[in-house]
Amino acid sequence: MATIENMLLDPHVLEVLTKAESTPEGSTVYYKWTCQGCGERVTCDIPNSLYTSFLHVDCGYETLTVEGNLGFLLLIGEGWGEKEDKR
Repeated sequence: MATIENMLLDPHVLEVLTKAESTPEGSTVYYKWTCQGCGERVTCDIPNSLYTSFLHVDCGYETLTVEGNLGFLLLIGEGWGEKEDKR
């Protein structure tokens, strides 16, 4: 059974979480994984949400987060990186 405790003990999951948490304020994170049933790279459609497992609706396989080569897609909010005009 997949548990949050097991997921948080996985070094790769911790690395991805650390990177995702250090994103600029206002950013949106979509987690990605590789389906262990069909091998397709899949993106979770719920932003800023990490689960102990992900169901690939196309093939019906449920992949544990620690098995799914976890990564993330980052969408940076508007205005990020723009310099403030100090005139």
